[in-house]
Amino acid sequence: MFTGKVAIVTGASRGIGRALALALAREGATVICTARTLDGPPERGSLSATVQHIEREGGNAVAIACDVGDAASVKATVDQTLSQFSRIDLLINNAGVFPNNNTVDTEPEEWNATVAVNVTGPFLFCRYVLPGMIEQRNGNILNFTSQLANMARPGRAAQHIARQKQPWTGSPSTWRKRSELMG
Repeated sequence: MFTGKVAIVTGASRGIGRALALALAREGATVICTARTLDGPPERGSLSATVQHIEREGGNAVAIACDVGDAASVKATVDQTLSQFSRIDLLINNAGVFPNNNTVDTEPEEWNATVAVNVTGPFLFCRYVLPGMIEQRNGNILNFTSQLANMARPGRAAQHIARQKQPWTGSPSTWRKRSELMG
């Protein structure tokens, strides 16, 4: 189903991102696995471990350390992918973090870091991936968020808001039309 396709998966070192990367590779996609670091504590998972697993199963994957909240890091990831594979067919914005404190105890720096990953990250990846998808007249973007985004808890407004990633959705043709309307 995905043979010959190139997919970027953010937050691919563990959890849902890792599961998506493995599933796409099993279906024949070349998977660009991203997370903040290549290697992390073994009990938490790592990009290196995800890529090694994919390769052991006969799949094709590349690990790229990327801070999704940093424009230069995201652009470098997209540029490296395009340089190596000439296309991006699928982007899965899965990376996400949230403050683990109640609202009063969440420091502004922690909040800003959360917004950088959950809101700015998907925007940046869309910004840098969409021109190529529009040019190739094909591509898909999937944005994931936590189910907890719809489950507010008393004293946890910061957590609730942080889980609600901005819905950067639409097909490349929708984005092209939006871009034309915006000038």
